[in-house]
Amino acid sequence: MSGEEIKRVHDRIRDWTLLSGSERLNARIGFQVSRQLTPEQRQARWEAYQALPAEERQALAEKAMARRQALADAPARAGQPPVKRPNTVPTPPQLTTPTLVTSTLVQAKPGATTVLITRDLTAPRTPAAGQIKLPDLNLIDPHTLLPKALKAPAASAPRP
Repeated sequence: MSGEEIKRVHDRIRDWTLLSGSERLNARIGFQVSRQLTPEQRQARWEAYQALPAEERQALAEKAMARRQALADAPARAGQPPVKRPNTVPTPPQLTTPTLVTSTLVQAKPGATTVLITRDLTAPRTPAAGQIKLPDLNLIDPHTLLPKALKAPAASAPRP
């Protein structure tokens, strides 16, 4: 780029940084709107604007200035908390009151035990952490340290 083009780009960047957030938003919206028109349509609109009498151009400029002023005032209103509106949908009335459920017994078939639901299950007894877990030494072969084979219980005498 030539020196003049670089200076022009720097000036535009500086001007952009001086704009407020709402002014930048309006510039972006204006850019998007202008991109929707073809260059021929933009040229035709510009020529139509140039053909207007000076009074009408002045009226359009004042209208645009009033619009910009209204948009500039909008951020001041945006900082205020939103107006609370009443809920238009009423909450339905409660027809029934909830009933509290207490601890109950589990109904089991004959032969099974009945256990309270609220009672915690007891964990099997195991040695606490750090304690040595010693099995019954009579069940271990002292030479191999393997478990001894369990003997079958003695057969009972036949019934008469």
